[in-house]
Amino acid sequence: MTLLSKNGLAIILALLSTGLVTGCGGGSGSDNKEQQQKVDNKDESGTGTEEGEGTDNDDDTTTGTSNDADDKDENDDGEDNGTEDEEGQDDSEPLSDQDAKAKVLESVAEQIIIPRYQSFNDATSSLLEATTSLCEKSQVTELDLVAVKKEWLKTNLRWQWIRTTKFGPLADSYDYSRIQFWPTSNTLIVNGVETTLQDNYDFKLGFGDYKHQIQGLPAFEYLLFNQEQDTAFLTAENQPQRCQYMTAIAKNLVEISSRVTDKWQTSFKADFINGAGDFSNHQDVIDELFKYWFEYLESITDDKLNKPLGISAPGKVALIESGFAQVSLMNIEQNLQALYELYSANNDYGFDNYLIDVKQRIDVHNQIKVQFENVFSKLQPIKSKSLAELLETDESRNAIKEVVQSLDELRAVMSSDFVQIMEIQTGFNTNDGD
Repeated sequence: MTLLSKNGLAIILALLSTGLVTGCGGGSGSDNKEQQQKVDNKDESGTGTEEGEGTDNDDDTTTGTSNDADDKDENDDGEDNGTEDEEGQDDSEPLSDQDAKAKVLESVAEQIIIPRYQSFNDATSSLLEATTSLCEKSQVTELDLVAVKKEWLKTNLRWQWIRTTKFGPLADSYDYSRIQFWPTSNTLIVNGVETTLQDNYDFKLGFGDYKHQIQGLPAFEYLLFNQEQDTAFLTAENQPQRCQYMTAIAKNLVEISSRVTDKWQTSFKADFINGAGDFSNHQDVIDELFKYWFEYLESITDDKLNKPLGISAPGKVALIESGFAQVSLMNIEQNLQALYELYSANNDYGFDNYLIDVKQRIDVHNQIKVQFENVFSKLQPIKSKSLAELLETDESRNAIKEVVQSLDELRAVMSSDFVQIMEIQTGFNTNDGD
């Protein structure tokens, strides 16, 4: 199994850095300063989701934890805790615990989650359009593939944000697994895809619940980025069949993302905000949200970093997520951005505000903020590099280990003080059985 070559990775990085993939987290070294600066500008820089509430550029990974605490400190000393709300009413009376939780959940749903779902849905439509255009060509060139790679990269990074919310509509019929069957090995993906092609599967039938490892973003990635001579898209004898396969996956992604997004925008949003439906109350919603929040933080550490890292060089390359496109570290950056946004709601009323306004625990928020900043600072120097290559030397492996350590430190703060203050019930490992 051959992962993307250095030349292939250079093409991907060029896409990310030149703007062909709008806001996908590549970019020049100047992004370092921008990312760190954003840590200090939550209340000054707007919502944090670029342009149109994240419906276009929200896969942007100009990350950072939007260091809002510096601004919030001014309102936490008891001198002037009253501000006017959006309708101009005096909000000097502190919110009750339940009202504050409802306000947080409303912000998270309406300003964070739903725009991100819509953005992912838009990306899947663009991926289908690009794939359809590709497959209409009588002769495909490498330049033609670049256009589809651009759309896959955008769709994948937007999915990496969504994947941190594995509950509600996304969990129905295991839709998250149909979009991305993972964790798994790249070898399993390759074998599943090639067997499906050899069996002359009728892709017009779609996939339904058929073998999740042969559908979704990883299978599409392999078909598009694989460079083995006999099975690479440009050189394979069964290129038309591979095109049908990719088109079927893209259609499947559009169908799933449209359905899930619609459910969020309609009935589930109200249940999430009000603690209704399958939820007993607001606390039940918060428990559910952070159950999967912690699950994915653990998955980043264990599945995305520790398992590929292995005991010694060159690690276990087959276990690298997005190993053919070699964007696994960018995936992680997007995951972490999602986790922070779910906590802070960017410029809206988030759990950080709840800690400060209701619990008077800006100290805990500051600890969380510092730990997020630390994670992003450790990830920043290596995020655009190939994880497979980083696994090869002791020096670069140490850089990965530093990221792992910073993630452990973040989890320690969140799982102790934050969980206790929020009275969150945890302890379930929902990764079992994926």
